[in-house]
Amino acid sequence: LKVTCPQPPTLSAKMASPEEIAEMKQSLCPVIACCCFEYSLTCSYACSPVLMIAGKYVCCAGSLALDCPPCDCACVPPCSDDQGCCESTQKVCCCWAEHQCPPGPDIGIGICGFTCCRSSDDDGGSSADEYPQQLQMGQY
Repeated sequence: LKVTCPQPPTLSAKMASPEEIAEMKQSLCPVIACCCFEYSLTCSYACSPVLMIAGKYVCCAGSLALDCPPCDCACVPPCSDDQGCCESTQKVCCCWAEHQCPPGPDIGIGICGFTCCRSSDDDGGSSADEYPQQLQMGQY
């Protein structure tokens, strides 16, 4: 009897890397974010994976997910700009929560889908630069 686990469409079958989490964060719509915490919603990653908990404490990182394999751990650099020294990320269906200490530039400030002060690699919200400039009367 051989049991195989199906691969999720977007994530590899190992612990979600910071790059994969950053890719997920591109699709997030922040409900509220303030430097060291973020609560967001996503539709495009609602089922990939359905449940995920990932964390980093100084130089140890690990994850649990409804995925195959279900858990993983790794040694990582003790402190980074994007993950800080301690980071926790949780995802249940379309709900996303992230906490980190010290605060890094990847969470920024956000509310109701709009973000600012966020590093460019994770810019999932809207900014004024994305909208076309208003023309003066008589200009086409």
